Amino acid sequence: KTSYIYVFLFSRVQTNLRARRLLIRNYKRRYIFTDLSSGMVVRLSWLKKSRFIIVGILVCIVVLVHLEMQLALLVKTNEDDTKRLSFLEDKVDEVKRFNLRTEEIIKSRELSASKVQSQQQLEPISDHLLEESQDGLASTEKAVIVTNNYGGGEVNITDLQERLRLQLRVRNGVKELWWHLRARLRNLKQSGVNVDSILEDIGYQQKTVLADLDKIGYVTAVWKKRTVTELAQLVQKRFHHLQNPKDCKTARKLICDLSKPCGYGCQIHHIGYCFILAYATQRTMILQSHSWQYSSNKGWNSVFLPLSETCTGTTSAGERWSSNNDHVLEVKVPIVEMLSPRPPQMPMSFPRDLAEKLLAFHGYPFVWWAGQVFRYLLRPNKDLTDYINSKRKEIGFKRPIVGVHVRRTDKVGTEAAFHSIEEYMIHVDEWYQQLAITTGKPVDQKRVFLATDDAQLLAEAKRKYPDYQFASDRKISESAGTGTRYSVNSLYGVIFDIEMLSESDYIVCTFSSQVSHCCIAMS
Repeated sequence: KTSYIYVFLFSRVQTNLRARRLLIRNYKRRYIFTDLSSGMVVRLSWLKKSRFIIVGILVCIVVLVHLEMQLALLVKTNEDDTKRLSFLEDKVDEVKRFNLRTEEIIKSRELSASKVQSQQQLEPISDHLLEESQDGLASTEKAVIVTNNYGGGEVNITDLQERLRLQLRVRNGVKELWWHLRARLRNLKQSGVNVDSILEDIGYQQKTVLADLDKIGYVTAVWKKRTVTELAQLVQKRFHHLQNPKDCKTARKLICDLSKPCGYGCQIHHIGYCFILAYATQRTMILQSHSWQYSSNKGWNSVFLPLSETCTGTTSAGERWSSNNDHVLEVKVPIVEMLSPRPPQMPMSFPRDLAEKLLAFHGYPFVWWAGQVFRYLLRPNKDLTDYINSKRKEIGFKRPIVGVHVRRTDKVGTEAAFHSIEEYMIHVDEWYQQLAITTGKPVDQKRVFLATDDAQLLAEAKRKYPDYQFASDRKISESAGTGTRYSVNSLYGVIFDIEMLSESDYIVCTFSSQVSHCCIAMS
């Protein structure tokens, strides 16, 4: 006689059901009473109204449990990152202490070093150490030994080249330490932790250490500049001698075809591989560029100087490259992907007789070696030289300036990820901060040379960074598009971009672009 549905939840089985009667009192259809020891009665209408409340309570419980788990994970991550941060700060302190020790050594030699500089006692290209007078550095101080706490043993830093190597190692180590720490802290920032102040403090400390390293190197700066210049001149003379044999008919040649179907940076690397292989095997490289995509009519000489003044042709098509063709007069090398067997002189190797000098003043010796190869190959002819000089004045290229190369269009999504302009400008800001600390004064005008194949990026960069002066040519960016890439204007544009980037004081780029490789090496 009632409209209720009774739901019984029994805790145990009862044999005598009559002994467990339910007493239900319905008072104005609002209350339901039941014997809780045997079960409970629920009105259907009330159940419909309360089901949303029940679901909400369950959802809240699930959310609270999830948040608690995430909080526990975040606390553990914070503890781990705090330990790593403490470890990295200890390492930076060790580098700082090493700096102070080295600076004391330099100061103790300041008088002798200034005397050496004033007399310009610089070493010839074949020597290993800075020439010292009778009362020079060696006679005034004993060898200084610094304990190596990282690899065991001791390091003698009285040797000039060893001191330079240590300076490069410390400098590279500090930069790598900063990059790793910054990346880790940015990941932590995504979890909601405020790390901006930590980044600012450690970033300033890193820049201070690098500035101290630059000051330590002032004693050897003259020697280093002289050595770099002489070594580059020696390499270029070797290239010229190899490319200009006295008798072209009897000269051993390596034939390189510039018909590889790829972009400018890729093709330049192809020629570079050929040239390195020619140098390693002591052959004159003959470049076949009549089918060059960028200039099929005039070929390589339409923009660059000839690779040889005395030997530009061959007498045959050339025998295919192999491991036993040393006796063959003319050999044709395939593209690097098809090169087999691969000779040991290919990247990342560099000449053994240059190794000791290179390791003394360059942290990445193959990059310097590749730069010398590109410098010889990419010597502009008169028309190209006039264009570069005119365009440099037109865009207002002045130093100090940071070069930024942003490669997009067909590269994004196939060979590289998309990177916003903000990602590049972070490094630009850091370099100008470093410059201000090193010079001890603020930078009057911060300049950026922007090279890109995205014609819209220049306007975006000017809008987002109004305190920077951007030097760029939008027409060059437009000509670099996929539809007009293999044109004369595009060729001139990419050559100009590479030249300006290599002349910049600092370069920010991605290594997914082979144009960036050229710029870094040539700088």
